[in-house]
Amino acid sequence: MNRHPLPCVHLGEHLPDTFRRGIGDATMIYVCPVHGQCSPVGRPGVARCYGCYDYIPRDPHGPSAQTMHARSLVALAAAGEYPQDRYHGRGIVIAAGGDRYLASLWVTVHAIRHVGCNLPIEVWYLGAKREMPPRRQRLFHGLGCTFRDGDAHRLAAGGGPLTGWPLKIYGTLHSDFEEVMFFDADSYPVVDPTFLFDCPEYRELGAMFWPESYPGADRTLRWPAFGVEDPGNPVSIETGQYIVDKRDSWRPLNMAWWYADHYEYYFRYGYGDKGAYEVAWPATGQRYARPTDLGRWDRIAYLHTDSAGSVIIVHRCRDKFRATTGITYPMTTQHSETNIYSAWLPLEAECWRWLEELRAKLS
Repeated sequence: MNRHPLPCVHLGEHLPDTFRRGIGDATMIYVCPVHGQCSPVGRPGVARCYGCYDYIPRDPHGPSAQTMHARSLVALAAAGEYPQDRYHGRGIVIAAGGDRYLASLWVTVHAIRHVGCNLPIEVWYLGAKREMPPRRQRLFHGLGCTFRDGDAHRLAAGGGPLTGWPLKIYGTLHSDFEEVMFFDADSYPVVDPTFLFDCPEYRELGAMFWPESYPGADRTLRWPAFGVEDPGNPVSIETGQYIVDKRDSWRPLNMAWWYADHYEYYFRYGYGDKGAYEVAWPATGQRYARPTDLGRWDRIAYLHTDSAGSVIIVHRCRDKFRATTGITYPMTTQHSETNIYSAWLPLEAECWRWLEELRAKLS
């Protein structure tokens, strides 16, 4: 095992003829936009990057933040201007499927219809994993859902298979809607959310995200790895739900997709789509709205509010609805092995009724 620290993520390529045999990569000198030249452990006359305030280790043979940032700008330019005739209207996008998220999807779709929301729904899923075969899609007959195979869509465009977090951004970007209200499968409205499209703060900026429940909730995001200056927001965003207008948010949406499409690099320095979205807006010089300054957490779920403080969305991430036992979630620890009845949550009785209906259909 190499006992030397790795070079910092913000370093560029190493300079030729600076490797000392028998000592290791830590002695190599790298191009550095901060110091001019830098090395992991330092050499005479060369700064020691391991002592930098924003030191973040990286693969010495992988790309630097500068390289990735430059590539992202090329990709952003290639995305071009917003295509005026490609997208139309308003709608809801949900990324879900498979045994883990079928029950949550079922409850969320029923909640959307129960509160009186008639917006069309696109459900994006991973076809390569057979997450939503026809028999499962038929369960949602009459609920106004269109099922979109993200893998098939991307393959037709010349790309490769998707994974869970990138699917959220991909589905948002490529849905048929011009204005998208996105929900995680385990996030559902408790009032008709259509009014959010007409909120002044959203109309002004063309995007709205809800905040985390306390400062420092996300300690994974490393801005230097993205090559973007930290704007200093006191609280990060929580991306179980959001609203975007593609006309206004075309550039940051495409930048977020660049990050997600290169998740092997970026997701080491940010928590999936959450980090991608949080960086993409500052990276493109744009702002997004927040209806509140601080989110609210109650034991198993976020209770997201409108600007007046009324609860409008429940993001039940610590007790996702499950149709069967034995389902686990590697990235999100659940409160217990089976669902618990949480009487303090809005629509709890209705959610459990819908869950039992699904269980009966699957039995």
